This record gives sequence, structure tokens and C-alpha cells, in this order.
Amino acid sequence: DDISTFVLDARLELRLATSTYGRDGAMAILKWDGSRFDEIMTVGPDDALVTSPLHFTRSGDAWHLRSSIGRDKAALYRIDWATNAQRLVAASDEADICDWLVDQRTGEISAVCAEYVRSAWIPIDPDVGCDMARLELELDANIEIVSQSDDDALWVVCAHRPERADSWRLFDRRTGRIEFLFAARPELDGATLSPMRDFVINARDGLKLVSYLTLPPMQSDFPPSRPLPMVLKVHGGPWGRDSYGYNREVQWLANRGY
Repeated sequence: DDISTFVLDARLELRLATSTYGRDGAMAILKWDGSRFDEIMTVGPDDALVTSPLHFTRSGDAWHLRSSIGRDKAALYRIDWATNAQRLVAASDEADICDWLVDQRTGEISAVCAEYVRSAWIPIDPDVGCDMARLELELDANIEIVSQSDDDALWVVCAHRPERADSWRLFDRRTGRIEFLFAARPELDGATLSPMRDFVINARDGLKLVSYLTLPPMQSDFPPSRPLPMVLKVHGGPWGRDSYGYNREVQWLANRGY
């Protein structure tokens, strides 16, 4: 009853688990030795939301951890199974590491993503970095790799843009071919949707507020030549946030002049 999550390796063998029992929001990372669990890491309540064990390498000699312990932003680490030695894989000074891409052949991290104003991919593998840069350029969008073939040669890519519903494509890394698969809202093809502008506002207390502004589609001037009625959507949190991209509620309000 103490266990909240399990982590298996590529052979589906139990290796790690997490527990939140009786710790007032804290979390423990546990190592399975074949007969019992040993606690190898205690995660305090301030770090528990963005600290968790991720996955093992294919060989099973190391596992990956996203952690904000001892730092302001969550980073990605590679941890040796035998020695528990940690090696920093990637970090960002602006935001938590929020997504990552795994080489399906080895289980190693090939790229990570940090979202401050917009999502930004940080390549670990130079070839992956080149492929992602090409996808972002040709699709003119923020991209997300949602599926990969076992040999990592084929990617299913989701393209995110504010003025267009999400769409998916098949990318062949061997030939460079990008094939359209489908869109989330094909009935919106040809509809006039509004772009989104990103801002970082300096608050009175000196902190910075990442914000996004969407104007009515008929409003071509920026800044607007006249005052417009405005709806302010404030995200929950503090761990929640809004993002740059298609938002149906925002588009609905902009279409009606807000």
C-alpha cells in the first residue's frame, strides 16, 4: 500500500518504485534488490511535483531522473545503477525540463525540451538536433515527437501553432520525407484564426510574467488603434501554466471580438 509508482526496465523487470506514504507531500525513491526495497532518495514536498524516476537504458545499467533537488529548475540526470553516481544530462536556466526524446535503440536521452515563453528543444544527439531544426523550419511550428519506430528511423510528429489546430505527420529520418497524416480539426481548414503573441511582463514585485495575447482576427493593427474588450485568463498553479499554441477557447473569444 505504500507504493505509488513502479519503474520497469526494458525486460519488464521491476527496478525502482516511488512512495509518498506518511511523508506530508514528500516522496521516496526506492530501489528493488530482488527481495526488498531500499530507499535511495528522499524528495521533499517542494520538489515532489517535478522530481521523478523516468526510464532505464536498454542495457539496464543506468536510469534517468528528472529532478529539481538543490536547484531552481528541474533538470535531467543519468544515474548509474551500480554506483548511484549522477551525471547531468541537460538543464535550462529559464524553465523546467518538461519533455524529452529517447533513442529507442539505446534508451539514452537524445534531446530535451524546456518551455519558458515557447517550447525549445535542446539536442543531446547532433543528428537529432538537425532533424528537429528541419521539422520546425518546414512545419513553421512548435513540434512534439509523439511516437518512434524501434530503430528510431520513423517519427510521428505533432505540429503546434496558435492559428491552426494540431496536425500530425510521419517523418522518415532516412529520406527526409515528411508525410501529412491528419489534423485534429479538419473542419477549420481555411478558417481565419488569430495568431498569438508572447510577452514577458515585468511585475511590480520584480518577477516576470510569461503571457500570451490573442487579438480578434479582423484586428490587423498591433498594437490596436483603439481599445478592445479583453478577457484575462489566469492559469492555476503555481505548477500550472498556459502555453503558446492553438487554444479553442481563446480562438472562440477572439472570433467574437475580444
